[in-house]
Amino acid sequence: MTSSARLQLEQLHRSLYERAYSEAMDAASHDSPAILDSSRKFEETLPDSFEQIPLQNILRDMAKTPVTLYGDFHTHRQTQRGFLRILRAWQKQKARLPLVIALEMVLSRDQEYLNRYMSGEMAEAEFLDCTRYHE
Repeated sequence: MTSSARLQLEQLHRSLYERAYSEAMDAASHDSPAILDSSRKFEETLPDSFEQIPLQNILRDMAKTPVTLYGDFHTHRQTQRGFLRILRAWQKQKARLPLVIALEMVLSRDQEYLNRYMSGEMAEAEFLDCTRYHE
């Protein structure tokens, strides 16, 4: 392949990548009818005390505290997207603080142990042993 043909191919690849990336970012930042429907269905499952909080309020509160916890329904894509929206908005702020993301995860087979530990029925050492935490 000549250097000219190789250069044209590289430019084509870059152009296709940039277009695909741009389209993906546009899709992620706008609510499609499918996302809105999924969100509506999810909100119907929430308790009556559910209250939507504006993104700017979340960012303001994050800036006031050293630790922010974000709980989600792991299998629900909308909560995952919500987390990404918060991270992207945080990143766009001019005077943002450093950010560390930590993930805690328990296998579904260990849910019983987690429930017992969280309810105070099981000591931490026993919980760690039962879930094979150190493995």
